[in-house]
Amino acid sequence: ARYLVLSAGALNSSARLRTITARHLGLASQCLSLVVALLPHIRATLVAHISTTTDDDPQTETKIVQGLDELQREYLDHHHRILSKFVSIISEMLDTVAKTAMTDCNSFAANVVKNVEAMHSVLSKLLPPEQLQEVFTNIFDLVATKITSIFVDDDGVVSSVQNLATPSSPKQRNAADRKRIADDLRFIVLHLSKLQAVPTSSSLRRLDTFITEKFASISSSASSATN
Repeated sequence: ARYLVLSAGALNSSARLRTITARHLGLASQCLSLVVALLPHIRATLVAHISTTTDDDPQTETKIVQGLDELQREYLDHHHRILSKFVSIISEMLDTVAKTAMTDCNSFAANVVKNVEAMHSVLSKLLPPEQLQEVFTNIFDLVATKITSIFVDDDGVVSSVQNLATPSSPKQRNAADRKRIADDLRFIVLHLSKLQAVPTSSSLRRLDTFITEKFASISSSASSATN
């Protein structure tokens, strides 16, 4: 299953899939969860059966228990990797659309919301609540971190926003562009905060604070300079 799903081996198998989608990953996750839930019961049944059989090798029980424990660890690791893959998909999307963030922040924001909402639409039907919350808590943290890194340099200065205005643009135009960026980024926070069955993340609140502090102060400074 790890080869077929996480390594995309199914694309070259008899299944003839064109791509591995979030739905495929979600279904694989549910199958793994079912097996993991059944393993303790299988283990207990086998141990009880072996303990009543006097003809068996005394080491048989130990070998079976160790084998089942190892199998459970492998299934849990595979399941964790699938949940992490959902976050990786969003990370790859952000890296792709980030190229347009400075030139067309409106499209950037729309793409982020569209992809995260699409992911939520699929996973909300497949994952149990606690796993859905885990995945989207990590996704929200990723979104907040990525967006902050796009607009802030290593010293915490929103220097990249300066590139929005051409040398001939008036300061009023520059301030207006920055306000539009703030509005577009708040569009992301607003829509992600409304996703069902996912509690409001501290990461989204952190992103909203970043937008207010960084862009509001820049716009106010630019406006004051023109007066």
